[in-house]
Amino acid sequence: MKFKKYDSTLEQINQIKNIESIHITDILSSNGGVTHVMPCVMVSYDGNGFMNLCSQDKYFDVYVRKVTEVYNDEKNNIYEDSLTDPFGIRKKIIIDEHSRRILESEELLNINKMYASYDGLDAYDESLLFEHDIVNTLSNLVRYHIKQFIDGTDATISLGKISGYRRRYAFDGVLNGIEKYFPFTYEQLSDREYHFQVAGIVDKEIININVIYYDTKIKVVLSIPSIDITDVSEYEITNGVVKDKRSVSQGSLSVNFVNEDLPMVENEHLEISNFDYDSDYTYFRLPWGALYGIKTSIINIGPEEVKEEITSSIIEVDDTWFRRLDSYALTYQRKNTPNRMGDRVTLDQYRSSLIGIKKDDCYLVETAFSDSISGAGYYETHLNGKYFYHLVRSNDLSRIRELTHDDVTRRSDLENRELIKELVKENSNGDI
Repeated sequence: MKFKKYDSTLEQINQIKNIESIHITDILSSNGGVTHVMPCVMVSYDGNGFMNLCSQDKYFDVYVRKVTEVYNDEKNNIYEDSLTDPFGIRKKIIIDEHSRRILESEELLNINKMYASYDGLDAYDESLLFEHDIVNTLSNLVRYHIKQFIDGTDATISLGKISGYRRRYAFDGVLNGIEKYFPFTYEQLSDREYHFQVAGIVDKEIININVIYYDTKIKVVLSIPSIDITDVSEYEITNGVVKDKRSVSQGSLSVNFVNEDLPMVENEHLEISNFDYDSDYTYFRLPWGALYGIKTSIINIGPEEVKEEITSSIIEVDDTWFRRLDSYALTYQRKNTPNRMGDRVTLDQYRSSLIGIKKDDCYLVETAFSDSISGAGYYETHLNGKYFYHLVRSNDLSRIRELTHDDVTRRSDLENRELIKELVKENSNGDI
């Protein structure tokens, strides 16, 4: 059992009352070449109390909730305290229009909502899933692009199940009517980049496959370096649709295939009715069966200023696993004018990965975050590069997002901790 230690910051936050003034401002910071905004909230209260926290500080979300609650309770009060206001000059909370609008819109209440639910959960520095399970979640994509390449030759191929472990695997399959095994190796290069080397398909040559998931694009590069062939497929969000682009080159010769819009799928035909999906998304069907969902919003906040919100989600569901990759970015853009250069800053951003592996009557769900910035100041260090686990019943996949919020996750993590350990390699006695 975990016990929370006394924390002086939390104690000070809990003492906020009789607010005298509130001021909200932004400071700019840079992370990996991306400029982002960190909101800061300053409050004076109860005669001589003062606090100033920004989104990089621990308990920023608790602080904002407290300031918002007290402000809403006291904003219409008339103060008649002879000690703090002996001349009756101050009749209301001092707050500028900009700060008032932000506070009353409750924008800041949402800024750490998702991240805060993971505070206090068991966090791991590396994935506890068996590597074989992770490879399986990429198998449909790899099979499709190998077959797409071979279909452009005079050969035929069909790839089946995967066997193996520890970076060394094999597809069973049929090449030109002959049953064979096709050995391959696997390596995860980063949180969203994967590398495969497949043998036994093109004579003695090795086929390299790189899979890269960007925020608004999936890129698959198939290459055979020894004969200088490269086959590049890209699935990119462009003007509200997903474009399927492909080019094949050998040496100086290149063939560009016609760019096609992927078919849009109506929500009632998603075939994942028991899976947690967002009805506000527009979904497109990827060639290997996965779904690419996108949601965009552009908000004009002035004649020269605009906020753009882009969310994308890649969902793939199989008999024994599911995979979901989410990307989110909220940016502020100021246009160029004769008197001022335009600029673009990131207000909030995150990437999350959910992998579910079916075990008996439930799914073991792994959640991992990366590239979280801005509103996730403290939680950025707590979440980025960390892995979290909980369980979802097989018939209740609609609760995946619910289970990653608030106390539902906390209960799931605590009540099922021993079972989770049985299902992952922390308690494994064999090869991983």
